Amino acid sequence: MTAEARASRDSALELREKKRVLAALVVHDLRSPLSAVGGCLELLRSELGDDTNERVRGYLDDAETLLKKALGLVATILDVDELEDGILHAYRTPLRIIELIERARAGNRAHEEMRQLTIEVDVDPDLVVRLDKDLFARVIENLLENGMRYAPRGGTCAVTARLDGDWLELAIGN
Repeated sequence: MTAEARASRDSALELREKKRVLAALVVHDLRSPLSAVGGCLELLRSELGDDTNERVRGYLDDAETLLKKALGLVATILDVDELEDGILHAYRTPLRIIELIERARAGNRAHEEMRQLTIEVDVDPDLVVRLDKDLFARVIENLLENGMRYAPRGGTCAVTARLDGDWLELAIGN
């Protein structure tokens, strides 16, 4: 290897390490305030008590779901780093796909209500697939969020999932 090639390789390694350190700092700095928001939501829920009307409880549930989504996105920063380094591993476990779809809907419920959207879900509730729950949940959340964002006000967003042999066919659109 030439001296120029070694210098280029060393520069790339140094840059990758700086990027990894920056990602770790950003993740740490974002997790702290997001976790504090979670604590505030818990305090608010306990202060409001059982007398809170169903709509307010729903908003608190949605806020907690969105907070979990934000914390998941923060974790994605590290996942991208691991993916680039070739060390991200998917941990596939059997799960009902409808659970991921409902989780994605819960995280977008305020958006759904504000835009007066109808969400049509055509998925066998007993459909079980082997996926990495966290990674695939983010895929579904992003697809649903995009479908809702670009649907006309009062429009429909459709979600379908079925097996085609050994393949999962998932469609989310407006």
